[in-house]
Amino acid sequence: MGETGTTSGIISYNIDARIRTGRPNCEVKFIGTKNLKEMKVIQELATLYSALLLLTGESGELNFKERVIKYKAEGRVHKLKWVYDGVAWDIQSGISVKAKHYKSKHGAIEHAVKELIDKLASHGIITK
Repeated sequence: MGETGTTSGIISYNIDARIRTGRPNCEVKFIGTKNLKEMKVIQELATLYSALLLLTGESGELNFKERVIKYKAEGRVHKLKWVYDGVAWDIQSGISVKAKHYKSKHGAIEHAVKELIDKLASHGIITK
């Protein structure tokens, strides 16, 4: 950020504020000259967006038969209803599974992990 001048006593700054969404190659970007009041609004929006990501998503990892399985769930609107999609992937093999349209984060994660374990077993990577 750098100061660019004043307009009726309000200092303006050039800004380049980015909000990371946690998804590859996906970001919201604000560029331009804003006064301090507008910068405060942008900062509040960024804080709100971060809070929404915490509420709508969840991620983690677990160990299953000496394999590391990572998982995440993200909320979204589908046909005017809030749903969660879960993704689970095996680190060693790179195999992943997506489970869509669940009512809860935990349901989406649980189904994604179960489907991944079934897929790993069908490929002969693990035994149930």
